[in-house]
Amino acid sequence: MSVITLTTDWGLRDHYVAALKGELISLCPETRIVDISHDIDHFDILQASFMLSNCYEKFPAGTVHFV
Repeated sequence: MSVITLTTDWGLRDHYVAALKGELISLCPETRIVDISHDIDHFDILQASFMLSNCYEKFPAGTVHFV
């Protein structure tokens, strides 16, 4: 089973995260999707890299990290 993580600055107040998850599930129904955060400050690459760097090693080899 493949794993995809999501780290975005999209927030949860609109449809963007749900639309992306729906598309991913439609393309790969067996994929497990894990939300790391959707509360990254807009365009804050350092914050996103800090968030991901503190957890990516805990995921299995082959995980796709969507940032």
